[in-house]
Amino acid sequence: MDAVTLDCTLVELRPLVVGRYLSRPRLAGAGAVAFEVSGSRDRWLWLDAGRGTAGVYWLPRESARALAERAALPVPGRARQALLHLRKHV
Repeated sequence: MDAVTLDCTLVELRPLVVGRYLSRPRLAGAGAVAFEVSGSRDRWLWLDAGRGTAGVYWLPRESARALAERAALPVPGRARQALLHLRKHV
């Protein structure tokens, strides 16, 4: 994903997340993290840094859960370390 596309995606997501907080970060694979967003029980914010799937996604909760469960394979230590940092600082 190039910088222009990412910028446009973030502009679209801004009204959905401004004034809300992210909670319960979950690993969704080796390069992805899913967050619950306060005030939005039916949607999750999915941040993906994978080579072929990089992006920011606003997914229905059930779809995000299903994708995260499929990706529940053992993940590298760096992903676990990143999750611990996200839980501490987000």
